[in-house]
Amino acid sequence: MAARVHPSQAPGLPTTSLLQRAVAGVGWQAVEAELAKRADRHALRYSWPILARPEQLAPPGDWTWWMLSGGRGSGKTRSGAEMVRVWARDSTARIGILGKTPDDVRRDLLEGPSGLMQVCPPSERPTFQASISGGELTWPNGAKAFLLSGAHPAGIRGVNLTHAWVDELPHFKYPRLAWDNLGFALRLGRHVQGVITTTPLAIKLMHELMQRDDLVYSRASTYANRANLAENFFRTIIAKYEGTRFGRQEIHGELLEDVPGALWKASVFRLADVEPDALEVVAVAIDPAASSGEGAAETGIISGGRMPRLRGDTFSRFALLGDASLQGSPEEWARAAIDEYDRVGATLFVVEVNQGGEMVSSTIRSAWQAMGRSGAPRIHAVHASKGKRTRAEPISALYEQGRVTHVAGMTGLEDQMTLWSATAGEASPDRLDAAVWLLTELSDEGDMGKVGAEVRTPTRAPPLRSIGM
Repeated sequence: MAARVHPSQAPGLPTTSLLQRAVAGVGWQAVEAELAKRADRHALRYSWPILARPEQLAPPGDWTWWMLSGGRGSGKTRSGAEMVRVWARDSTARIGILGKTPDDVRRDLLEGPSGLMQVCPPSERPTFQASISGGELTWPNGAKAFLLSGAHPAGIRGVNLTHAWVDELPHFKYPRLAWDNLGFALRLGRHVQGVITTTPLAIKLMHELMQRDDLVYSRASTYANRANLAENFFRTIIAKYEGTRFGRQEIHGELLEDVPGALWKASVFRLADVEPDALEVVAVAIDPAASSGEGAAETGIISGGRMPRLRGDTFSRFALLGDASLQGSPEEWARAAIDEYDRVGATLFVVEVNQGGEMVSSTIRSAWQAMGRSGAPRIHAVHASKGKRTRAEPISALYEQGRVTHVAGMTGLEDQMTLWSATAGEASPDRLDAAVWLLTELSDEGDMGKVGAEVRTPTRAPPLRSIGM
């Protein structure tokens, strides 16, 4: 099954709001004259069913998620805020409002020109109580909303929700983790519901959501909201990108399949339940972040190994076994890497040392001793002497040849692979770098003398489906 298209977007149906249709029919002066006769004319700004275009209104029928995918300035935020306003009429509602960062949530979703505080009339407006975790809204009837951030997915675990508004999900720092935690939080009431408002981005999670039969999908173009946007915005910005691939995504809200220049496409990933003891070499690769702290990059930690060649094989096959990447201090990522090393029974660390030199290896050795491990860890240090694209191209070729499989749960790495355009000057992401180093050293591209010394006899055969049989 796949997501359903919003019924309002069926061919031949109106695409403008009731107000726009009235103005088109009798003219603005006539509409204005009629409004002047009404005592409640000032309430028009809060009358969303009159102001909204059809695709901006909640779909009818039974649904769990409504995704409004739109271009910049297409009215997505107003749609999300108005959906929250409807839910908050129930005094038992407990609503999660989830954006990219705490600042984004408060600046755009709460206090922005189309934010929640602006769309609620004074008699319905909630009070806001700031907190370290983000803040809490309370409506006059007792309904509540909690401000949450995709930058801190762990904070989503502590709330119990009936509804959720998720803004710019594919642009979160940790979209998968935030989404999974939100799923556990949405558990109150008779039927949970949520709305996703976003400019699309072709990460794997978005494509998975589009296969859900309990999701209704609508799409909005920047042009649809032209009446509410500055005309020179269209002349200078929109005209610049119209007709381009970037414009299809950022103006027309189209969910595109692949990134131009990307070395990996979603179709090359193969899933297989490969156990570590089916491999002859198992290692953990680490791409350390240059710094730690709130805004630092993650340290990429990827485990995997090489399968034994079967009779008739002329080349090796590989399996990635886990992703333990995290944002943390050197001690934290070293401990996480050692835990992953133990989990998969690795015999070697592959460590990129351009960022920290010998300090990277020393960090692992110190954590190894602090965790009570005997002996010394085997560390193979690698240095980047080639450009990132040059290093990555032979590894992407392994995927094209069907020689690499992933266990379930590698979506963070897969998203980085498909979204990295590999253009000059663009930094390659942490997980991707770690995976490239790992597969380089396990394959003919790497230093087979050092990795080959760790070859062992597998205790079981790899699954047939992982080797293309």
